[in-house]
Amino acid sequence: AYPKLGPWVGKQREMYKLRKQREEEGEEEEEASNGMSLSEERIKRLEELGFHWSVADSYFGGYLECLRQYKKKNGHIKVKHTEDKRLYNFILRQRTAFVDFMDGTDDSRMSHERVRQLEELGFDWKYALYKEKRVNKENAENGLTMVKDDSSDSDDDDDDDDD
Repeated sequence: AYPKLGPWVGKQREMYKLRKQREEEGEEEEEASNGMSLSEERIKRLEELGFHWSVADSYFGGYLECLRQYKKKNGHIKVKHTEDKRLYNFILRQRTAFVDFMDGTDDSRMSHERVRQLEELGFDWKYALYKEKRVNKENAENGLTMVKDDSSDSDDDDDDDDD
């Protein structure tokens, strides 16, 4: 519907990234005549509109809103695969990212802010269960025997279809 919007959004993100790189390097922000500068005022105004500076943040924000709407409608966030495959997969990806985050993986897309936002909705991380599965997978790949984590709830094993 708006063919010029995508490139414009991409340009704003590019200018924002360049500005942040300059700030990290300790360079003074110049109002460049080449159009590659983004003023604090424009940043503020875009953020007030809910602008996301990264595609990953935009993706996360969109699905977070879908999860909020699901909870509003259903009173919970136990999304079944058969109800909404995309939202269900989003939940699984957040759990996986959380395990990486807790393990200190550098490339984890999880953050303290995302954890807070999801927990406000009553998100169940099932951390012990996912940690156990990861250890078992790594052990299997290394030819070791499976390990059972006694801290995980026995109900969680048959409850993978929902949150």
